[in-house]
Amino acid sequence: MPISLAVQDGDDNGLFKIVVSKSNAAPGWMTPRTLMAATLSRFYEAHEACLTGLAGGPFTLVTSIPTTRRNQPVEAFHPLTAVINDVSALKDLHKPQLLLANDEYAPRLYDRYSHPDAFHIMGAQKEDQALRGERVLLVDDWFISGAHVQSAASKLFEHGAEEVVALVIIRVIDPSPSRPNRMAIWQEASAEPFDFTRCCICDQPARARNSSNL
Repeated sequence: MPISLAVQDGDDNGLFKIVVSKSNAAPGWMTPRTLMAATLSRFYEAHEACLTGLAGGPFTLVTSIPTTRRNQPVEAFHPLTAVINDVSALKDLHKPQLLLANDEYAPRLYDRYSHPDAFHIMGAQKEDQALRGERVLLVDDWFISGAHVQSAASKLFEHGAEEVVALVIIRVIDPSPSRPNRMAIWQEASAEPFDFTRCCICDQPARARNSSNL
């Protein structure tokens, strides 16, 4: 579930710069970490019922997707770990660095292809059930193709997770004419101003009405 959409080359790309580029573009006294934590906290407070509904019950574990970078060193401490720890509703369930990147598959993820072995579970043996019954909230800072999310969720399920729900702060979208589906998503999202009270789950009836009027 994305909190917000953004166009990489759009005119209003402040959130993109903060989340994706990690620039110091946050307003006033806010740091990028503070702004990301505030965004995540406010959205989760408003839509916890939507998210736990997808999971089939309250979350029992929260974790994030580690950075994968082709031909570049990976941070030992992902900034999103600190962001999640700043969110009171999530920090007690947070297991940082539960997922570890498998460097062998970094080029594949870089090319936007998923792979079930792109990540592994810290301390787990292959195909053991260390996460049996866990309902996992999988948090990531940004999403383009879904390769990282799909790969991470696949590994969590392999080790016994009952449900995995992905929550991303920003989905980066390319609404070019060559991608009509993404263009339709962007046009629909742009028709109304951003509002924390709406999400892609609880706003489905309104979206269906809008579609029927096209």
